[in-house]
Amino acid sequence: MAGVLETRPQLSPLADDSLQRSERTIAAGRVMLAVAAIVITLLNPREPILSTTALYIVLGSYIAYSLWLLWLFTYRADPSEKFAKPILAADIVWSTVIIGVGEGGASPFFLFYFFALCSAAIGFGLKTTMRVAASSAVSYIIGVLIVRRYALGPEFYLHSAHLMRPIYLVLLGYLVGVIGEHELSAKRRLIEMISMQQEADRTRGTSYALVRLFRRILRFFDADYALLQLRPIDAPALDWEGGRSKDGRVPVLRSAEPGSWTNLSAGDLSYRVSHAVGNWGRTVESFPPSGAFPSTLTEAQEPGFLARSRSRSIISVPLSSQDGTRGRLLLGRRSPNFSYDDVSFCRTLAAQAAVVLDNMILQSKAEDLAVAEERARIARDVHDGFVQSLASIDVGIEVCRRTGRRNPDALSTELASLQQTVKQGYREARRYMDLLRDQTPRGPAVSEAIRELVRDFREREDLDIALETDTTDLEAAHGIGFDILQIVREGLTNIARHAHASRASLTVNFENDEVSLTLRDNGAGFPAAPTNDVMEELPSASAPWSIRERVEALGGRLSIRSGSGQGSELSVRLPLL
Repeated sequence: MAGVLETRPQLSPLADDSLQRSERTIAAGRVMLAVAAIVITLLNPREPILSTTALYIVLGSYIAYSLWLLWLFTYRADPSEKFAKPILAADIVWSTVIIGVGEGGASPFFLFYFFALCSAAIGFGLKTTMRVAASSAVSYIIGVLIVRRYALGPEFYLHSAHLMRPIYLVLLGYLVGVIGEHELSAKRRLIEMISMQQEADRTRGTSYALVRLFRRILRFFDADYALLQLRPIDAPALDWEGGRSKDGRVPVLRSAEPGSWTNLSAGDLSYRVSHAVGNWGRTVESFPPSGAFPSTLTEAQEPGFLARSRSRSIISVPLSSQDGTRGRLLLGRRSPNFSYDDVSFCRTLAAQAAVVLDNMILQSKAEDLAVAEERARIARDVHDGFVQSLASIDVGIEVCRRTGRRNPDALSTELASLQQTVKQGYREARRYMDLLRDQTPRGPAVSEAIRELVRDFREREDLDIALETDTTDLEAAHGIGFDILQIVREGLTNIARHAHASRASLTVNFENDEVSLTLRDNGAGFPAAPTNDVMEELPSASAPWSIRERVEALGGRLSIRSGSGQGSELSVRLPLL
């Protein structure tokens, strides 16, 4: 009986839970069918061909078997693959025994075979369902002949129903198998698309993701040959060939000689090559992107890239994105022919793969841009702070050397100033090391993180900072909370570095849907501030670029008031998203 069955299609890890639910449902239906058989036996006035006791024993054993399967698929960890073949074979045997023992004319237990057909259609598709139907038909005839010969002797007879039921089984097997094949194919394709997206999300690196996606498509379509041509906008051309390994399991990929990239091969048409019988009746069809009916091509109209594969059946689909056609995928296999559904789904997979690769490329570029911006910011900070401190030390040493020759009494004053410069440079270097070592805010919430940051500036910069902030549970590690903390950090850094202030005040208020931040100091003011000793409004372009761009990106508002020698005031209002 095992030779009748084929291996269950490999759906992917995502199908495990769905497969388990299907098996549990079938197992529960098997229990209900067994109970119904007991009820039918009790209510049926016609005696079975053998003893009623034998029928009760068989049905009781079947109920116990059904309950065991229900327990197995409910509490055991995915036994579906291990028990798939034995369970289907056992269903055929159980149906044959129950029908044989309960045969008393037109037995109602014929539905047991139909249940086996439904189980095969749900789990395996059309081919296995037809094999189960043929095996059930043969088993039914043999079982009825043996039982009737044993019960009635050599003069046994057969009803017309006994001869018609095998035909019914085959017809029912085909009808149920077609429906099951359609549902199973739709499930496999949906799971393949989800798996492709999830695998791309887990993959690091565009090239590695491309290899894995290419292999998935090869496996799914059971292709013997594959050709991938990519022409990215900002990257070199790529041509890969693939095929089966010696053991037929893992697809083997290798670089191929670049093929011609004509307007025809770069177009948005899809192609299908098929044969009617063997190597005869070759047909080449083209499919427009709109999904309309295909057009048959003559040999002169056939695109040249199809000749790169000598496979009997070929499909070729474009890899398109918003920027146009970026490449082409070609699949070939010896048999059977690719179907129209294969062309449509391959085109869907190729479109999804192109979107996934575009997203990965954009993400990679964004990460590179973020790294470049962070390096530029650190370079500016080092230049404005630590490097200038070193330059001041160099100048101070020269001043001390000359002062020591001219006026030794004034040397101590110069050395004290030089010592302050060294301390400032030391603090700057420590700050940069802390930033490079750990960018994680120390406070779990924004309010606590701001307090920690202000405390750190008080100790490092000898700056008197008055802080007033509400208590909030807004996280400081990510989201808008992280941006608020960075704005405060940049503002205090600019005050300590450029304003030459002795006092500053920071007010942070969290309202229902908005946060307001005000930072004041008594320093020299902005370079663009008026010189009439009056605080005036300045354009937002006068603000530090890092604060300005962060506020603009968050959809907030920024205002600056400053006066020469009067200090400055920076106000920020951000929506709490």
